[in-house]
Amino acid sequence: MTKPQIGENAGKVWQALEKIGSMPFIELKDQTSLSEQEY
Repeated sequence: MTKPQIGENAGKVWQALEKIGSMPFIELKDQTSLSEQEY
């Protein structure tokens, strides 16, 4: 089996991070930390 190129791996990882970053639970997490800072 040939090893996948680094560029292809980086692209897949980046796409995964974009999907994770666009998920609502990340925003809820940020809102929770912000509200904690306010108190």
